[in-house]
Amino acid sequence: MPKKTKAAELTELFYKTPEMQECRQTAGSIANKLDPEDTVSIKIDVPKEFIRLTEFLEEKRASGAAPRPAAKVLSQILQNELHDQLHWLTVGPARYEYYRNLWNRFCDEHGAPEEKIADPASGPAKSTEEGPF
Repeated sequence: MPKKTKAAELTELFYKTPEMQECRQTAGSIANKLDPEDTVSIKIDVPKEFIRLTEFLEEKRASGAAPRPAAKVLSQILQNELHDQLHWLTVGPARYEYYRNLWNRFCDEHGAPEEKIADPASGPAKSTEEGPF
């Protein structure tokens, strides 16, 4: 059996921290209980021009069929975004600044600054490799 890399060892330890246990449990619970029919209504304020944009794009998408109302389209857009956030929280929490900072502090505490993940907003990463998690 090949020896684990430093990143793999750190990742294994990192996932045992209380913060990552909470992350995994919360994301897993949400994914397991997610029911598209169990909804709540909310009111959001959207600039009028975004409604115009939504209606315009929906007319183009419908191609002659009846376009969906803007509220339905925006609901779908929001659900798609939330599904995407749940996906990344599950498979790549370092996408979120909170978890990336947590990982980087963890690396510093374990004497592995070379395993830190650069902030994507700060410019090109040092390496083209994927992060450890």
